[in-house]
Amino acid sequence: MKNFLSAVYIKTNSVSDERLCVGLFCGSENGMYFNYSDEKLKLAASILPKDVVKSLNDDLKRIATEIKDVNTTAFSNKENTYSSAYFTYLSKYSSGLLHFTAPEPISSNINSSLFDSFYVKFVGGMQEKPLKSKATDFRKQVKKVLSKEAFKKHADIDFQLTTKLVPDIFAPSKVDFIACNGSIFAGKAVDFQAELPTIQSHINSFWITTEGLKNLAKNKKLDGEGTYELYINYPEDKEHKKLVDSIKRNPIIPFSVKDIDSLVQSEATILKYEKFTERMANK
Repeated sequence: MKNFLSAVYIKTNSVSDERLCVGLFCGSENGMYFNYSDEKLKLAASILPKDVVKSLNDDLKRIATEIKDVNTTAFSNKENTYSSAYFTYLSKYSSGLLHFTAPEPISSNINSSLFDSFYVKFVGGMQEKPLKSKATDFRKQVKKVLSKEAFKKHADIDFQLTTKLVPDIFAPSKVDFIACNGSIFAGKAVDFQAELPTIQSHINSFWITTEGLKNLAKNKKLDGEGTYELYINYPEDKEHKKLVDSIKRNPIIPFSVKDIDSLVQSEATILKYEKFTERMANK
């Protein structure tokens, strides 16, 4: 299914199965569109407990941020994450308060105007947020560094690791770059100006990915466990700072936490490596 839509509902009454449409997703070959209504969430807040509404709001923000990330980086890397098959699965098995309708095919190619019309039809009212946010300054910095010839020649950029390649990661996972010279070198950049649930999701994903790559290095008898670096921009917000501090204090963290300058300096280091895919093809 090339072009499709799925409406997002909140279940407001478990007895009568009443639902409130709060958002809309549209998928296409050219990108993805998603938005949700703050006004509908405020309405839900008058019906549901405060902590439940907060959880729903966090989930919707996380989805919006993930889709923004996909649209501002390499779309193909996460194409299957929000596929029509995924929404079919959600429509059947989602057991929480957030529900998704089965994907409905759309004959026309999706653009901003068409999404607007669908949004008004399903959610009601005009959109309250921009559809596609531009990449943050931090992501632009990361992209600029990784576009340099040294990285393009010696590393796989914006790379999706699969369970076939790294069995212990359990699900596909993306890193910003990965290389190998007998020892793995991988890095992921996380924008700490994003919402906390989104940041935590990225960190947890990279943690699992790092552990999986370490096991792969051991099984393939590579030189050591490898080098894994998480690049961040230091936040000013108190809660975000607390998260940074807790990560750095964690004694079992499997990666180093560094700033964007360290990524810039890695340009010289990456010259000693070759692309992960090329190296592993010989293993």
